[in-house]
Amino acid sequence: MTYLVTGGAGFIGSHMVDYLLKEGHTVIVVDNLSSGKRENLAHHDNNSHLITYRRNACDGLEDILEHFTPINAIIHFAGVPGVQLSIQHPETTHHFNLNGTLNLL
Repeated sequence: MTYLVTGGAGFIGSHMVDYLLKEGHTVIVVDNLSSGKRENLAHHDNNSHLITYRRNACDGLEDILEHFTPINAIIHFAGVPGVQLSIQHPETTHHFNLNGTLNLL
């Protein structure tokens, strides 16, 4: 099966990627690396079943969705983390967290 994991370079997302690859699935990661880390996926550098895109979940993903058909499931972990940041910058937090989810839907 093929999975799209947004936020796949983050702490939780990278553990999901580890699990899916261990189970033999193909995994497409979309992460802008604003809070995720490339190092969280570095141990998969030679795994041909992992495809990564440095991109925001709010951006158009049509090219990915069309190229990797079918994508069996989308696992969405992308978002702006932190309560304090959401208090200080509510519009930015709203844009990335809600519009990113809406874009995937």
